Amino acid sequence: MAGRRPCPSRPVPRPVPGADGARDGTGRDGYAVVRRSRRVERSPPHTTPTPPEEVLRLSPTLKRAAVTAAAGIALVTGLSGTAQANPGHDFQNPVSSGCAADAYTARSQALYADGARVGTIELRYSPSCRAVWTRVYSNGSKVDGSTHRNETSTYSGHCINNLWDAGRGQYYCYTLMLDDAGYTSFGEGIAWNSANTRSSNWSATTSY
Repeated sequence: MAGRRPCPSRPVPRPVPGADGARDGTGRDGYAVVRRSRRVERSPPHTTPTPPEEVLRLSPTLKRAAVTAAAGIALVTGLSGTAQANPGHDFQNPVSSGCAADAYTARSQALYADGARVGTIELRYSPSCRAVWTRVYSNGSKVDGSTHRNETSTYSGHCINNLWDAGRGQYYCYTLMLDDAGYTSFGEGIAWNSANTRSSNWSATTSY
C-alpha cells in the first residue's frame, strides 16, 4: 500500500556467551538460552589458632613451683620404696619429744656384780614414734648405757643424764633415741652396787 513503510526484518540473535563462554541452547523466538555458572565460595581450610608466644612460655615462678611440688612428693613417698629410718627421731630426747608417753619395755636384761643383782637394762620402744632407746637402772649412783641399731651400725652415744627414781629406790639414766621402723636394735648398760665399789660387766639385751 502506498505510503506504508515496510516492516523491518527481525534480526537473528547472536549467541550470548555465558559465564563459561559457551552457548547452551536456543529458546523460544530464537533467543539464546544461556546457563550461568554458579560461583561457589570455598571456606578457607581449618587451622588451629596459635597462642601468643608469651602464653607458650611458662614463667620462671611456675617452673620453680612445679619443681618444688615434685621434690616434695618424692620426699614424702620415697624413691626407693623401702623402709627408711625417720631422721627426725634419730638422736632426739625421748622425754622432751613426747615419745616416752606411750613407750613400753620391749627387751630387758638383769645386771649382776659378784653374783648380786645391781641393776637392769631396758630397751624402750615407742609405737607412735617407732623409735627405741635404752634405760638403765642401778643400785649405785654410777650408771651408763647406749643403744645400737643393727642394720646401719648406728650408735646413740652414752646416757645423757643421771636421775633418781624414788619409786624404785634406784638411780637410772636413758639414752637418745634411734628410729626402729624396719630395723632391729638392742640396748647395752652397766650398773654399780650401792657403795659404787663394784660394777657389773657391760651387758646387752636381745634385739627388738
